[in-house]
Amino acid sequence: MNCAGTWSVGACTHSVACWGQAAAGVCHGGCGSCNCTRKYHTFVVTTPASGGGTACPANYYSACTAPTCSCFTRETFILMADGALKPIDEVKKGEKVQAPGGILNTVIDTRVAPYTGVQYSINGSELFVTGGHPFKTKDGWKAFEAEVAHNLNPTLNITQLEVGDILLTDAGEVELVEIGSGEVTSGTVYNLHLSGTQEYYADGFVVHNK
Repeated sequence: MNCAGTWSVGACTHSVACWGQAAAGVCHGGCGSCNCTRKYHTFVVTTPASGGGTACPANYYSACTAPTCSCFTRETFILMADGALKPIDEVKKGEKVQAPGGILNTVIDTRVAPYTGVQYSINGSELFVTGGHPFKTKDGWKAFEAEVAHNLNPTLNITQLEVGDILLTDAGEVELVEIGSGEVTSGTVYNLHLSGTQEYYADGFVVHNK
């Protein structure tokens, strides 16, 4: 995705074309700094006075604050193609992950961001997910913060996740009996950008890569 525009930094005005999320990009200009925003995530890029440009990080958001992202903590385990469980922060581009129906989806890239805000837990687990991430239930896609999730995923019909919902997992169906939450003042969160159905198993739950 391309986000382009013109930024004025001090006495310097220049046009910018940056590519974020799935690919690194270059911010072209004469001097100063600029922001390249895609959806709710902002890359802050500085261009030297001599011209040229500094590349946007390929997979790093400059900031991810609630309610602007949909991600997991580094300890969240992902079910890989070979049946192994791997922490999400160790999953690499090009690897394959399992999805419902025996489907294998390929990791196009990984997404990493500093995070401040509320995280959630399920049935007494540790806090592991931000409120905007969609979980698959018997009644479709749901999230702890449905409005945030809808803004992040306008093509998915996402409703509110509540106690009593039936979550789909790699081991069958699980009733949601307890929702925990807590404020995180400093941390890092992760997500996967996938091919195919864009679904994967995170700590056993069927989730969407948004």
